[in-house]
Amino acid sequence: MKLLKFLKPIYLGSLILLFLFPYNLVNARSTSEINNDINNQQKELEQKEIELNQLNNAIKDYESVIDNAEVGLPTLEAELKKLEKEIEYYELELEIFNQNKVIKELEREQRELTRINSIKTNYMDWRVKDTDINKILKENLDRKLAEKYASVILNKQNSDITVVSSEIAGLNDDILDFEDRAEELNNKKSDTEKKKQDLEAQIAYYNSALSYAGGQIGSLEGQISSIKGNILSLSEEQRVAILREEELLRLNQGTLGNSNCTNDPSAPSGSMYFCGNGRDLAMGHGVGMSQYGAKGAADLGWNAQQILEFYYPGSALTSSGLSSEISVKYCQSNPALDPYQDGCNDGRAPVTERVSFDTYLAGLGEMPESWPIEARKAQIIAARTYAAKYTGNGNPNYPICLTTYCQVSYFKNGDTSELSIAQATSGQVMMYGGDFIEALYSADNNQGNGTADYDTRFQTLEGNATASRPYLTSVNDNQFAQVSRMYWNYYCQDSACGLWNWKTFSYSIGDIEDMLYHNGLGQWMIAIGGLSSISFERDPSLRVKRVYMYGTNGQSRVIGGWWFKYFWNEWVAARGTYDFIYSQTYYLNTN
Repeated sequence: MKLLKFLKPIYLGSLILLFLFPYNLVNARSTSEINNDINNQQKELEQKEIELNQLNNAIKDYESVIDNAEVGLPTLEAELKKLEKEIEYYELELEIFNQNKVIKELEREQRELTRINSIKTNYMDWRVKDTDINKILKENLDRKLAEKYASVILNKQNSDITVVSSEIAGLNDDILDFEDRAEELNNKKSDTEKKKQDLEAQIAYYNSALSYAGGQIGSLEGQISSIKGNILSLSEEQRVAILREEELLRLNQGTLGNSNCTNDPSAPSGSMYFCGNGRDLAMGHGVGMSQYGAKGAADLGWNAQQILEFYYPGSALTSSGLSSEISVKYCQSNPALDPYQDGCNDGRAPVTERVSFDTYLAGLGEMPESWPIEARKAQIIAARTYAAKYTGNGNPNYPICLTTYCQVSYFKNGDTSELSIAQATSGQVMMYGGDFIEALYSADNNQGNGTADYDTRFQTLEGNATASRPYLTSVNDNQFAQVSRMYWNYYCQDSACGLWNWKTFSYSIGDIEDMLYHNGLGQWMIAIGGLSSISFERDPSLRVKRVYMYGTNGQSRVIGGWWFKYFWNEWVAARGTYDFIYSQTYYLNTN
């Protein structure tokens, strides 16, 4: 009776272990079924990881687009696409986390089944093996011996399930970790969605800012910021320098309002400072037709021919000698925004196509549609002339692009709003001496006294012209240019920026000499015995054409006015001050 009394709790305890999981044992799936689910989930997970890698590459591509895009709307649009891809990336990462969580839960289910089976197996072994109950009954009914055996049975069971229990605990930790990481990823996704909303608002504002008097500015802001080095007669040296200076000036575009050329009483006596009018980065290169000047002239009643012959003196409007077609070269993904000189952003090769001049000009995005029709006619004729010169009058070997690298045309994007004006002026071009002129233009060429001479802007290091362009000489368009200049919404918040006066900090003549040494002109300084003073030669627009550098030994050297400005901006950028000379209309005053 004593033995049976003792065995009863052991037997019942084992039954309790067995029947703690009655539903699981009856209804649980088999290990093979769970393994099959795990394999299926793993396959889905592998596919999602491939998609995640593709999204990651797409994000990197858009980062590259942003690095190379024009500052302005193209940059914002590329940034928006990048954020959209990042949101997709986060969503897919969440799916992967959830997929991993499902796999871990299946593995936990598998381990729990293993643990249950282990309990069941040990219990059955205890019931049937020779070393269990039967052996105990053959003993001397010693209670201590029974207790010892019960301990052996329990230890065996514990040793079998301890590893499995540890694995389950680890899986539970993994599942909690996935949940925490998923929450963190959800937060990142929410932050990115907020950035996307903010960026969409910026783009909406930007598009609004590019609208004037009910019209659409199109890509004018992109045009006025850079000529992209596509002046046909430009030297390669200056082509590279122009792009470099544009990059520098974007580091600090200056403060708005007037910074008049007044002495600084706190500066050392005899120190010097530069000051001036305008900002070349925003207004344009200053040579040829001013787009805002053309608008102002048209507002006064001038027709297209009068505008063009005023801005390109000595040239004449003609309708002869023009090829009917030209070749255009573009990127398929976004013809008007993706450059082809540096490769297409989608990785594909550019496409070349023959089109009529009028088709190409129908999508011209160089002037708002709300502006006077005579100004827009002048723009179309200037653009047609520029394209004729650029392409060698339609030579298939010299295609023109559709971006700010050449002239913007949206006809491949479906915008042909200028078709009627292109047709009304069909075949009309500007010529000089029997040849097409290089019809340069930019947004606002007036920095106080009209447009610049060609050799003031496009020049050798010594300030000489890179080519003969007698029709690109300074003209004074103050009568209509200054009153029609843009209210630069993006920069001025609906207030007229005027001439955008600016002023540098104070410097010494030794600083100017250091600047010249920094830019590789040390031999010039040695030849003149060190710098003692400088003076400026100006063109009729008052832009600096040449800078004369006088030495202590009576010798002198001459450097182009544009090059002096460029070298100064390189020097201050290297110093980290960004105290730029913002335009070629600059002066040097003494405190």
